[in-house]
Amino acid sequence: MKTSTTKFESTRGASQNMATTDIFGAVPKLHGNRVVQADKPQNNLNNFDIERSVPRQLHVGLNKPEANLLTQDIEGAKPQCVKFKSTRLGQNPLNPTYSLQSVSYLQPEPTKFIRDQMSLDDIPGTRAVKKKVLDI
Repeated sequence: MKTSTTKFESTRGASQNMATTDIFGAVPKLHGNRVVQADKPQNNLNNFDIERSVPRQLHVGLNKPEANLLTQDIEGAKPQCVKFKSTRLGQNPLNPTYSLQSVSYLQPEPTKFIRDQMSLDDIPGTRAVKKKVLDI
């Protein structure tokens, strides 16, 4: 069996597990020129010889190389499997020294006090008024 697409073409052996070619009456009978011969291409359904019978190509290519995804101009963007770069040159590998990250702590600025959000003293009528008790 021949498998072909626009990208690749391969040939694989036809499986005889589900084949019915050896059973009489299980295969449709092809008459005349419908019999598919292995050495002759079947062109009875092709219309490539008729002008304008196939759709036009929607986007015509410009045949320009596309370099928008290339990273060859960026240093260090390509793999270098045969090169080894180390930052420990000139040191003892049995007693290495590492430069660890350091942090300098900055004191946060104190927030500016505007007013107490829970206090309602500046709004009139928000406090309970003491009931006047008359001594009789």
